[in-house]
Amino acid sequence: MSKEDELLRQRHGEVYGPRVDEFFGSLEREGYTDAELAAVPELFLPACGPLYATSLVKVAVIGQETLRWGWDSEGLAANRRAWKAGTFDPQMSWRIFRDTGPVEWQNRFWQYHFAVLEKVYGRPGLLAGHNAVLDGIAWSNRFAVERNGANVGDGEGQIREERFWKCRGLSEAAGLTSFRAFCDVFAPDAILYSCHNDAMGSDSALAGAERVETKECDGFRIWTWKLGKTWIFQTWHPSYLAQWKGVGVEKFADALRDAMLDRGVFAPIGAKAHYASDGDRAMETFARCLEEEAGRIVASEPGIGDKELSYRLLGALALELGKQRATMTARQAGRLLNRLGRFKQNGYLFASEGHGPCAVVAAAWRYFNFRETDESRQTAEFVAAAYTTVRGTYAYEE
Repeated sequence: MSKEDELLRQRHGEVYGPRVDEFFGSLEREGYTDAELAAVPELFLPACGPLYATSLVKVAVIGQETLRWGWDSEGLAANRRAWKAGTFDPQMSWRIFRDTGPVEWQNRFWQYHFAVLEKVYGRPGLLAGHNAVLDGIAWSNRFAVERNGANVGDGEGQIREERFWKCRGLSEAAGLTSFRAFCDVFAPDAILYSCHNDAMGSDSALAGAERVETKECDGFRIWTWKLGKTWIFQTWHPSYLAQWKGVGVEKFADALRDAMLDRGVFAPIGAKAHYASDGDRAMETFARCLEEEAGRIVASEPGIGDKELSYRLLGALALELGKQRATMTARQAGRLLNRLGRFKQNGYLFASEGHGPCAVVAAAWRYFNFRETDESRQTAEFVAAAYTTVRGTYAYEE
């Protein structure tokens, strides 16, 4: 586990732990029985892949709810018993997402959204197996209490309709579905959000977000929101678009890719990264994200030194280059780091003399490669593949 992933897990617990307590406490106050709660799927909480925390450009995908969610046949009743015993794990969703996730689920929701990311990153076949893009996203649902899979009715082993909706309302009142809470934890640059019930501009989960634009596409709409630094691109659910609007995956993917590019949350690199210069759209996006990432790292680790910070930032940038299967000269990476306020203030700058870019890349590779975690060694592989000399050889070997 990387330091960033560990800190993200800690932040997740700090934000969602009290909300989980409030939710289960409210179920107690409302007198829900185990028989009722056993008819409701397990509690859903947001999750992310193992590379999300170290991704430079952070993308999240949020749907409506997940069919047949959870492992335990007693659903929410088992969750409440665990909560009472002090053993409930708010990060159960993380394990499910990382152990199985979209690679095995292969449903229409993930097919549509990964078609968007395939076009953004220029990488077809992302759902064929685990890769840096799939492992680098965050995931959530509009509803923490799932209707799909709930056994609603008046018979034995069922929960009455009004009691189910009351239970869902309690989860929302506890803040488990708040976009603000999600962004507080995961700090995404962009969210792809599909929920056809609430895509008319009155979604309570988006409280506090500013609606910036409603874009008419061919057969559907994209509602664009801004919440802090996060751009939220909201559409109807892909199942609804396919069945009722006749919107295919290509049309959906093209429209959302263009919306992301228009807002500057992502800039494709292609082969030009090797020769990119300041002012280039991709470089400006990277410079902004590096500044934000440096701020997050320093805020969580105030004692971190400039040398280690530079290694961590080079690792994050290398991961982003790896997602696009692109390379960058060590010299250009050094120019990006030289723009950061922290390094300018401290005079820790990269040039042909002193902190040579290739020497720093080589040191960053050693920093990750000789650590004990699989994630660090994986980052070392990204660093090795991402940075080159001006001659085109690998910078870490210099």
